[in-house]
Amino acid sequence: MNLCRSTFIDFSRFQPPFQLTQASALRESTYLVNNNLVWVHRLRVPGQTQSELASVVAFTRNSESIATISKVFTNPKWRRLGCAERLVRRVCRQ
Repeated sequence: MNLCRSTFIDFSRFQPPFQLTQASALRESTYLVNNNLVWVHRLRVPGQTQSELASVVAFTRNSESIATISKVFTNPKWRRLGCAERLVRRVCRQ
């Protein structure tokens, strides 16, 4: 959960015009996590025991038949590897 929050804080700092203060980003990420509105894609680096958070997708504005993906963020370390695409496809299938 802390990794997810820090990822959203990073997202909010670098995504104009939706930049948030750290406090606002923490409130928003807490809300998203607590309400199960976040999907994460984790990758395990060969030789390491723990996986790393690669991409995050948040979906909001949900009804019985519609959901909107409102945020997609990929850690710069994992960009251009298809992480966000795989995660978005998975969220859309669900």
